[in-house]
Formats: sequence, C-alpha cells, structure tokens
Amino acid sequence: MRLLLSLLILFYLLLASYEDIRTKTMDMWLFGIFCFMLAVIVLAGHSENIISCLYGSVPGILLLLVSLGSKGQIGAGDAALVTALGFAVGLFGIMEILFIAWAGAFVTASVFMIKKKKNRRFAFIPFLAGGYYLSLFFTLSGGL
Repeated sequence: MRLLLSLLILFYLLLASYEDIRTKTMDMWLFGIFCFMLAVIVLAGHSENIISCLYGSVPGILLLLVSLGSKGQIGAGDAALVTALGFAVGLFGIMEILFIAWAGAFVTASVFMIKKKKNRRFAFIPFLAGGYYLSLFFTLSGGL
C-alpha cells in the first residue's frame, strides 16, 4: 500500500509541477481525482491511525488561512496540496517536506533578488515536489 501511495504522489507532483510552471495554476479536476485516490489508499492502509493523518492536514489548513489573508501572495492551490500531502504523510512528514520546499524557495527568491528581478513570481509546487522527493529519498536511504 505504501508503494502505491508513493507512486501516486510522485506521479501527481510531476504533473502538477509541469502545470504550475507552465500556467501558474493547478488543474482542480486532476487535483480532485488525486485527492479521491489518495483518500482511498490512505484510509485503506492506515485505518487505525486516522488521527495521525488528520494532524498532518493541519499545516495545510493553516497555510490556507494565510493564503486567504495574503490576498493571493500564497496560492490556495498550494495550500490545498499541502493539506492533501499532510493527510498522506502525517505531521512530521509534511513538516519535513515543507522545510525542504521553503529552503529551496528561499534560495530561488534570493537569487532573483540578487539579479534584481523584482516582483518575480515563481511556481511553488515544484518545490513541494522536490521536498517530497528528497524526503522519500532520505526515508528509503535511512537518513542523512
């Protein structure tokens, strides 16, 4: 079940990253299908640990509230994706993914600032994908 979940997330993040880079949007139909499949797989495999899944959704919900208050500076789609990923990987997993993603986004934003490219918006889903890929790599390799 865990392999199927990881493959689903890897595939969806690849598609969503491409769409986010290309259009700076997220296809909500595809996201809905992803969430449905994610819920089925997670609930089938973690039915005894549903509280952990719900705790994993909390950072995404908080990010959604920040998104609503920031007038679009943080995309609601990004927050929804963080909520779904948190449901799948749990609280500590999503915190690891977010830390890696925000570190990558910080480096990218710093480069844009140094090159004087002000008001440059960039896609965040690829950073979430990178965070998930690195987190999965660390898990499979036994850590750093």
